[in-house]
Amino acid sequence: MKFDVLTLFPEIFDAVLGESIIGRARKNNIIQINTINIRDFSLNKHRKVDDYLMVAGAAW
Repeated sequence: MKFDVLTLFPEIFDAVLGESIIGRARKNNIIQINTINIRDFSLNKHRKVDDYLMVAGAAW
């Protein structure tokens, strides 16, 4: 079974998922978890991934 996780902090997922029942399943090749850093797909030089604020209208 393969899982892809999109995250800003792939190191945290790798650390947490290596120390649990999921970690044992990964070691036994039962599941595969691929962490993808969203910042790798950023289009600007600062690797910014957030966007402008979205507001509903003049009430805000």
